[in-house]
Amino acid sequence: MRRATILSFALAIIAPSYAVPTLNARIAEPGSIASQCINTEFRDQWFVGECLTGVDSTTRIQSAVDLKNKLSNDNGDLVFKSGGLFQQSCWDCILADTAILSCQCRPEWGSGKTGMQTGIINLDGHISVYNGHLLSNLTSTPEVPSSASEFPVPSRFTYQFGGASECLGADGPGKDYCKEFSQTCESKPKTDTSDTNWIFSSPITCYVPYVYYPEYHYQLDSLRVAGEGEWEVWGYFNEDCSGEPVKLDPAIQGECQAFETPIRAISARPAFNGDPN
Repeated sequence: MRRATILSFALAIIAPSYAVPTLNARIAEPGSIASQCINTEFRDQWFVGECLTGVDSTTRIQSAVDLKNKLSNDNGDLVFKSGGLFQQSCWDCILADTAILSCQCRPEWGSGKTGMQTGIINLDGHISVYNGHLLSNLTSTPEVPSSASEFPVPSRFTYQFGGASECLGADGPGKDYCKEFSQTCESKPKTDTSDTNWIFSSPITCYVPYVYYPEYHYQLDSLRVAGEGEWEVWGYFNEDCSGEPVKLDPAIQGECQAFETPIRAISARPAFNGDPN
């Protein structure tokens, strides 16, 4: 179970892949980004490309992979590493070629390296094309979706959630924050992020909501997800994410949904063509 404050790591949540229903997978042979993709972009810390589906020589789909939890700054060099958080010490990233990412990265203190270092990495190392989908094999063999998503890849990947909430056993200094961040829940346009306290731009797994004080956990009697892109969100009725979750339909993102039993933990992955890890 992973926990993170909404202030420190809200835009870089890294989560292992458990407690989320599996995709409808199909067998697919991996192909290289360089040979199968065009119009690749480094966007909002994600890698985006239009890649061949294998149906013929021209049919492509656009998909995306989050890089924040897959790349790390190793003393000025970019390397693949699960939970890498390269964006905390690398800046001015560009695609030098179809699958080649170049960033200016800060070296370790006392390493003997001076000034910013140019870190370069070939994303083909652990990201491949599977029937048009860009997916990472960094931690395991990816599950390939059986079809392309109906939802487009967004220009920004940030999504937020909130709802009518209360803290469990909140007392002392955490009590005031609990009251401050316990909002009402009203249906609004899907891009309206008002009254949504928790902010992410990566998939999350079994996240237990809290604000400032990790010992004070929130439970949500209702929940609303907001953002430009659609995300599949599951709510669990306990903090270890056991049992059957409730799923929030991405097609009605922005609507407030109430629950008879409060939600205690949340998992989310892209509903658009995006790597779920």
